[in-house]
Amino acid sequence: MKRKIGWVDGKDNIAVVRYNNNGEIVPIPGNAIASKLEINGSLYVLSPIEGWLSVEGAKIGESLDLTNTEIGSSLYADDVKIGRCLGAEDANIGKWMTLKNAEIGGLLILKNAKIGESLYAGDVKIGSSLYADDVKIGKSLDLRNAKIGESLYAEDAKIDGPLVLKNAEIGELITSKNTRFGEIDLRGGKNKRV
Repeated sequence: MKRKIGWVDGKDNIAVVRYNNNGEIVPIPGNAIASKLEINGSLYVLSPIEGWLSVEGAKIGESLDLTNTEIGSSLYADDVKIGRCLGAEDANIGKWMTLKNAEIGGLLILKNAKIGESLYAGDVKIGSSLYADDVKIGKSLDLRNAKIGESLYAEDAKIDGPLVLKNAEIGELITSKNTRFGEIDLRGGKNKRV
């Protein structure tokens, strides 16, 4: 078998994956780029990526699935448009995760994810909810000017720097039971319940 990177299933789904000669999934050395990708289905990240992953400006009809993904450096997803869900449950991102001006039709799931430095999601639009229970972030979680249609769940999260919700609009509620963060900035924020 020749080494190959990626697959397409014929149903508008694509995976970022690299196989060795034995057909086993192996890490991708360097970076992975799917910027400005346009698909109706989902993008799955199956191989660990030693560098960074860019999906900036991509249009993904269904989901971006980063569940259990290892990214050595950063995830760049500025201006991405995702129809349903960005799932990064149990993901490990070495440095940054950026979602500036991203539009996610349904959920952003970060449960039990680890982000080495910061998550910057300024001006993000999330149609439903952000799940960040048990997330660990080395520096800040920045949601300034974010619009979250329903709720922000961040129970048992550990954010070593500030939680920034400046001018954020959260439709229903914020839960942060047992969450630790350096400071919180709520200036100009709006929500129905905390």
